[in-house]
Amino acid sequence: SAPVTSAPVSSSPVTPSPVTPAPATPAPVTPAPVSPRPTKRPTPRPSKEPTTPAPITVAPIATVAPITLAPTLAPISPQPAAPATAAPVQQCTCRIPKKIPTECELESLIDSLEVAVSTNLKLLPQWLRLAFHDAGTFNQVDQVGGANGCLMNHVPMRNENENSNLNLPILTLEVIKNNWEKNDETCIKASSADIIQFAGFFAVVRQLQPLGMSLAKIEMLRDFNWGRPDEQNCDTTWTSSLPGFDLGTDGSNIPLRCTMAGKEIKDKMMIKNGFTAIEATALIGSHTIGIVRNSFGPVLAGPWVENGDDNFTPNGPIFDNSYHDFLINTIAANDATEFANDTSPFTAQFPNWWHDEPNSLVHLDTDVALAFPTEDPAIHPNFHEITEAFASNSTFFLLTFLESYEKMSNLGVTETVRLPLSCSSRCSEDSTNGGRKLDSAVLTSDLSVEQVKLSEDLGIVTTEKVKVNRKKRIKELRKIKRSRRRRPVLLRFRQLDNLKRALRVATAKAEKANRRDQAKRRGEITRLTRKIRTFSGRRGMMMMMMRNNPR
Repeated sequence: SAPVTSAPVSSSPVTPSPVTPAPATPAPVTPAPVSPRPTKRPTPRPSKEPTTPAPITVAPIATVAPITLAPTLAPISPQPAAPATAAPVQQCTCRIPKKIPTECELESLIDSLEVAVSTNLKLLPQWLRLAFHDAGTFNQVDQVGGANGCLMNHVPMRNENENSNLNLPILTLEVIKNNWEKNDETCIKASSADIIQFAGFFAVVRQLQPLGMSLAKIEMLRDFNWGRPDEQNCDTTWTSSLPGFDLGTDGSNIPLRCTMAGKEIKDKMMIKNGFTAIEATALIGSHTIGIVRNSFGPVLAGPWVENGDDNFTPNGPIFDNSYHDFLINTIAANDATEFANDTSPFTAQFPNWWHDEPNSLVHLDTDVALAFPTEDPAIHPNFHEITEAFASNSTFFLLTFLESYEKMSNLGVTETVRLPLSCSSRCSEDSTNGGRKLDSAVLTSDLSVEQVKLSEDLGIVTTEKVKVNRKKRIKELRKIKRSRRRRPVLLRFRQLDNLKRALRVATAKAEKANRRDQAKRRGEITRLTRKIRTFSGRRGMMMMMMRNNPR
């Protein structure tokens, strides 16, 4: 074949030897330098090497060494100068970072998200909530808001009541994004809008059964489109497009509460966001994972359904149709009027939410509104029929949810989005992509040592767990037959100390912000209590005066 006849003859000093000596020696000498691997050249045997002039051995080394020699290969010539002239492996330089990641860079981001989740499972539902609250600001009437990254880039947006308790997921994503972009093996500058929406999509895909990441789920994550621009002029008034918590009812008229909650879903998610009734019902089904945090205090906080709790399994909550199943099959009443007389399974009711104390489950009025037929079709559509369909067929719900999520993640996006770029086999500049392509020659699939080091530095998972996950991933890789070269499972991290420090700082900031919010709420409660006591005291004094002096 061509590699056997051309490569050794042009570079090896042994090739002229078979022509000049006796005919008895050419047969064993000729195959000796010929090797099926051009990059690994055997050391010449001095016993069979004939005497050759000096210029023949020096000239080929000077021309071939920069191309074929590597620091790990043995030098062809015994002279000590040969290894010194070997050229180092070409390093890629990131001149213009890309907006669209490659599939290799995407797998690096996936592993970063997985590392963060393994130490704090509550990030999963919080990232999903963050994605909706960023995109749900879209108002199709005024053409403002949308999936624009304002929640990450504009701090006042986080201070709005609708976006409470999102400090930790936002700061964690900022750390992951910075570490991903500063990695020596990536050349990417993704928008905050892309990172937020991808994190929510990652949370959903990861919590589909079977829980955790797999190669099949990585393929699903590759279908996510990138290229959303960040908004430069964010406005906090856009949060008015998000469904509200206080619907203006006093809590005594339960049918009216359900009607107003259904109207809120229609006004915000259908009229402003542009969703259909089935899309809105599917997206509210994201309540199947996560809990209501801080709004009702640590005692009353709880999930919507039992398998949605952060620690329901060692691998987190389960994303399925349990939320809609609860609304149809667990709530005893068949309509809002009947529910006014029998609120089971809820044991306590508040002006705009419900609590199941034995199971620590919490539902808002906008949740309960999906369980009953509409009292007035002119006010809001019949969400009950859609909820019944989702409750009876989990596959139908999941497919509808994924389609609705894709629509949600593109609300307000005017630029063209696209799938990740393919990995390149060598470093190269691409004018259309605006940066380098990843050098897969530098990457390797055997990165368990660095993965373990990263996990130990962050105090996230044990070494044994990392090894088990690594073996499982390798086993899956061996089962898949691809025509193209297999992609690396995990990119190496070079800035472990920085990531560790940044995650600690982000967690501390989030906890400080939460303490500040709680102190603010306690101060408001204290002031209100004092006013009530003052008013009660004055009223008591007036009553005593009236008794003593009836005139």
